[in-house]
Amino acid sequence: MIYIMQMVAVFALWPIKKLNIRIHKTIIEGKNLYLFLIFLMFFLTMGLRGIKVGSDTQTYMWIYESIMDSNSFMEALSRSTINSAPVYVGCQYFISRLFDFKQLSILINSFVVAFGFYTFIKKNSNNYLLSVFLFVALALYFESMNGTRQFMAVAIGVNAYELIKHNVKSKVGWLLFIISIGIHNIVIALGLAFISFFIKNRKKSINNVFVYAFLLSTSIGVFASFGIEIMVKLFPYYNIYLNGVSSAQILQSTGRGRIVLVYLFLAIIIGYSFYTFKNNIKKKNAIDKDDLCAALICFILGVYFSKDFLLTRVLWPFLSLLIVFIPNFISSVNRKQYRLIMMCLYVVLSIYWLMNLIENKSNIIPYSFFWK
Repeated sequence: MIYIMQMVAVFALWPIKKLNIRIHKTIIEGKNLYLFLIFLMFFLTMGLRGIKVGSDTQTYMWIYESIMDSNSFMEALSRSTINSAPVYVGCQYFISRLFDFKQLSILINSFVVAFGFYTFIKKNSNNYLLSVFLFVALALYFESMNGTRQFMAVAIGVNAYELIKHNVKSKVGWLLFIISIGIHNIVIALGLAFISFFIKNRKKSINNVFVYAFLLSTSIGVFASFGIEIMVKLFPYYNIYLNGVSSAQILQSTGRGRIVLVYLFLAIIIGYSFYTFKNNIKKKNAIDKDDLCAALICFILGVYFSKDFLLTRVLWPFLSLLIVFIPNFISSVNRKQYRLIMMCLYVVLSIYWLMNLIENKSNIIPYSFFWK
């Protein structure tokens, strides 16, 4: 029920955008207040949840308890069993020295996720309502209460992406990217999109971007298919993630279920943006070629990885970029096209969101507060 109420709030609070609040000499725009209130709601929901809300929440609590019982950072790194995440362990170790309050770990993790996505949308999106809707409807919100560490890294990584995209020499951007890798190496996947930053503008035609993204992601998809087969033979346990059978997929015999349909739906949106870029000179500046490259990589790998339950996590950084790319693209089309695309987005993704909710995506139901 709480998640349905939040989806209602996403739309019900949107009229706040018409308000401008003056505090002394500072004017707060209504749309910024809306975005702040929505992500404050998300933060409190994520941060105050009990350890049984989210498939991996209990595991992260166990990790935090191990860190709390450590006498040094190196011991904490070893006992946490996540040696590849020194930044995450360091942060948890630091707060465990200051406060003897276990829930603080979940609160801080949730704050990083909420603040990171809030900042990303605020600085880059042309349509806050649609970006927030995509954050929820594409199940990123649900997944953040499962793969919390991954989403902490993604929340920082997408902001690093935007800084580096505008200035490849951005020290802050590269520092944030390194920090995000130190939380979870999932954001290394964004490096695929970073490569387009270094293609000289005179060579970065829309055709070259398409060819680059298609060949790169197709090659990775084919290579990953062989790599997965080898991994499953070496570690049979992971077959539970990679055997193509999951309640999150309709066609369980092949594993090619609704997640493929969602990515194909996104592909139509992205393909139309590609067409618009090529055929409408006036609208070209509204569509960023680097973002289009990342979007193409997202849906191609989305189809390749859809059978492999665990590998779909690799796409979280790219899906996160789409929550800004799609609204910015839609703002460049005419009114008739705008209404058609918006209607399709809201209907299709609302159904997808509802199915995830019914099937208890990421084990987020029933929701309970940590003190219960």
